Amino acid sequence: MSSPNHSTPAHPDTGYGHEEKQGRGWLRSKIKINYSSKKRDSVHAPADDDSLPKPKTSKLKKPFKTLRRKEGSKQTIDFSSVSQSDSQASGGDDASQSASSGSSEQLGIPPDPAATEPLSWTEIAPESLTRGMKDKDVKRQEMIYELIQTERGFIRFLTILRVLFRQRVELEGVVTPEESSTLFCNVDDVLAMNAQLCERLLSAKQQSPTPRIERVGPMLRECFEALDPHVYAVFCANQRRAVALFQQKMKSSPEFARVLDRVHSNPHCARLKFPDFVAKVFQRLSKYPLLLSGIEKYAPKGSSFKSERHDVHAAILRSKHILEEMDWERVLDLQHNLDFSACTSELKHLRRLDLTAHPRQIMREGSLDIVIDSQNNVKEVYVIVLTDLILFTQRRDGHFLLKCPGRNITNEGAKSPVLRLRDAHARAEAAAKDGFLLLNKTDACIYQLRAMSKKKEWIETIT
Repeated sequence: MSSPNHSTPAHPDTGYGHEEKQGRGWLRSKIKINYSSKKRDSVHAPADDDSLPKPKTSKLKKPFKTLRRKEGSKQTIDFSSVSQSDSQASGGDDASQSASSGSSEQLGIPPDPAATEPLSWTEIAPESLTRGMKDKDVKRQEMIYELIQTERGFIRFLTILRVLFRQRVELEGVVTPEESSTLFCNVDDVLAMNAQLCERLLSAKQQSPTPRIERVGPMLRECFEALDPHVYAVFCANQRRAVALFQQKMKSSPEFARVLDRVHSNPHCARLKFPDFVAKVFQRLSKYPLLLSGIEKYAPKGSSFKSERHDVHAAILRSKHILEEMDWERVLDLQHNLDFSACTSELKHLRRLDLTAHPRQIMREGSLDIVIDSQNNVKEVYVIVLTDLILFTQRRDGHFLLKCPGRNITNEGAKSPVLRLRDAHARAEAAAKDGFLLLNKTDACIYQLRAMSKKKEWIETIT
């Protein structure tokens, strides 16, 4: 199949170029999916997630329905061209190399809409159509176009993760089934669910007689009601473990590193690494409320569009609800993996810490260096800022050891690894370009920290 181009003549019925039709054709021919959401208990999470307590679901003003899988039905994802490449790959390293660097059509990867199609709606809309439109109407069409195109790009990222990464490491035999489950979790479920959403978006685009799509509210509401937050929560809660295992195997397994280096060099990856692809799911979910809010903002104000605005607003609420569910799942996962073994003597009371006692969100997390002595020696800590707490931890085999290196110079006691956010104050350190000071007002203890990047964001989050 030839790549779409901007000069393709318009389709006589729709006014779109043939590349518009091709985008949906790729989705149907390369990702043949029959999907309806699983019951929560049937979603396969990594083994160590089985003991997680059941999350508390935030209440919505109006409950949303979720598609349920009928008993005995199966999800099918058929990458016929990929299967052919995989069978060739098992014959030797040369075939494997060929499969890893094949074309989009050979691997079953949809073309990149950002590289092959116009970036904005005004580029596909004829001047005769846009000439009489108000600015806000044009902006609304731009937001709808961006939602559709970026959803297609998201499907492409998930397909690359499934085809280039998972199938390659499994065929090469450089991961065990358990390791593959940790690295890729339930990517099939995420891909299937979003492919259905993408299909509906493309259908609305194709059914419009002109590039201008008048109403999308009912379709958006129905699509976002059908998304199962638990599917995303399982994937994103596993993200940290997936990246940790990837980093560990890149260091300890030369065979794994060789295969991944070859995959990373594939042009389809566009210089992105495995952790970048895993992070795409949460990034996409964070984008939905912004895109949908833009569609709502520029909707006509007349009474004839009242139901349209109502439906789009319902889709916004649903997209935010999905993020809330994910935040809670991440807090549950954090509580499940907290290690209190270092909380002894004066810190023994921290063993009773329960992050799930009331709703919390993770505001920021990441690695920082903390100065541990007067010689300015540092040690890495993993800091987690929640809605009301700051945690200092050290990551060990997927767990978080609750411990803060160094001593409190005020009383020579251990530095508390848990601070109340309301009692903490952060400010930049003049003597260190990448440093900032964190003061715990409760015991006047000062934490001297170094941030390799985003120092300003850390200070703003804490303060």
